[in-house]
Amino acid sequence: MTICKHFNEDRAESKKMPIAVPVAWFLLGILLIVSDFMLLTTAGYLLAAFAAYKLFFRGRMLACCISNYHKQVAAG
Repeated sequence: MTICKHFNEDRAESKKMPIAVPVAWFLLGILLIVSDFMLLTTAGYLLAAFAAYKLFFRGRMLACCISNYHKQVAAG
């Protein structure tokens, strides 16, 4: 059993979307935050938070797989 076993379903879902999409959503959310219209500002916060969660999850998944790889290399 690998350390990344619990990420298998989420990995399959995240591979459908390139990494540029959450980055673009995050940047669009940041751009909308500076709007004077309250609805757009709220949408910007939500969009930036959602994209940041997706990016954080991908980073956590990558860190888990890298640490698993290093353990396998050390074990031989």
